[in-house]
Amino acid sequence: MESICSEMIWVSPNFSTSCSATESGIKGNCIYIVVEEDKKLLEDISREHKIRISENEKMEGRQTKQKITKEDKKVEAEDNLWSVLPRELHNMIAKHLTLPLDYMNFRAVCRACRSAVPRIQWKTNLTGSTVQSPWLIFFQQEKGICNFFDPMYNTCYCMEIPEILGARICFSKENWLLMSKGKHCMFFLNPFTKENIQLPDLRDNYCFASFCFTSSPVSSDWSAIGLKSHCSHDVRIALLRCGEAAWTNIICDNDLPFFVSYNNPVFYEGAFHCLGEDGNLGVFDLREDGWTWTILPTPQRPCSSIRDNFMVECDDELVSVFVGHMGEWIQVFKLDHANMAWVDVKSLEDQTLFLSRSTSISAKVMGSRMQNRIYFPIFFSNNNCNGLYYFLETDRWNSITGEHSSEDLYDSKEQLHCTWTQPNLVWTRL
Repeated sequence: MESICSEMIWVSPNFSTSCSATESGIKGNCIYIVVEEDKKLLEDISREHKIRISENEKMEGRQTKQKITKEDKKVEAEDNLWSVLPRELHNMIAKHLTLPLDYMNFRAVCRACRSAVPRIQWKTNLTGSTVQSPWLIFFQQEKGICNFFDPMYNTCYCMEIPEILGARICFSKENWLLMSKGKHCMFFLNPFTKENIQLPDLRDNYCFASFCFTSSPVSSDWSAIGLKSHCSHDVRIALLRCGEAAWTNIICDNDLPFFVSYNNPVFYEGAFHCLGEDGNLGVFDLREDGWTWTILPTPQRPCSSIRDNFMVECDDELVSVFVGHMGEWIQVFKLDHANMAWVDVKSLEDQTLFLSRSTSISAKVMGSRMQNRIYFPIFFSNNNCNGLYYFLETDRWNSITGEHSSEDLYDSKEQLHCTWTQPNLVWTRL
């Protein structure tokens, strides 16, 4: 369900109800969480954005409005000013734009810019990523619009991709998104090149807590898994390897109680490591002659939070992150392999974490401005171009633009259907 139209849903520890927003004066198409007499807008399902792409214009970023206002006339006048500039001047400006999102946004200014400035062509860079920090990808599913957010420059760009209509992101790696559509359909999508690789349908209805794949689907040795828990006694795994015509369904008995957490497994040292809701670890090891599933007796739960937890490989080590109620605290732990225990981490030093339920990434970002920070798919207020990060040094949430600082996540908005990606691409002008 992508929209509740003009309805509102109210949820509290003691009751839940829905009602129409038409006569109340309160914004509709929203879910409101009532916590200790406070209201927080958890998600605006309508996902309104400042930049929208009309269906009859396939080129990137054309701004459209439903009503003509004074602001529209101002934009139209500015559009006319750009259109009278010589083509050579458009090209001269474009040549000085070194960031791909800046370049694409410049092409979106007006028709004259799109006509004069060549499109971008993306190519895989075999030597690694040329993007300075990971990007957040989130969808306007009902419109087929893909949004790319660069937290380093606090820049957002929109692109129309019809393949994402009705689809959800399960995991991302090496330029590729693992996508689901409906109850069974699975496919790989490269949002930069628009390449699409269809996969066999899932045998069970889609109800997996998390997915992961090991390497690019254009390689010859990739594997993908999905995990779910119906109870603490077993874990259900769907497995697909390169070249196979069907998913393999596996039921793994748990030697110890284990519930799969809603975050991505980490493919670490040749095996899939899964963080449980209680902070313990399950390891799914694929071998040529079969597989093994092991619940490790240690580490045990490092803190009290089971609401939001994440795991990521950081500097060749496993790192877990636990988030308190409404973001009032965050604790970071590193796995001590010798003692098999989570050890408290006070600083990430030169590392930065980018966390989401589908994919979490660590990166050593150039310069010190982004170090020791944790980025989530969370934005200040209802603005999708003003991201929030948690700074470990001060234990506070800050907006990237710098005008907001808080101890919690009230007055924020989280993108739920999203993922972080570190594109290993180079871009050239066609």
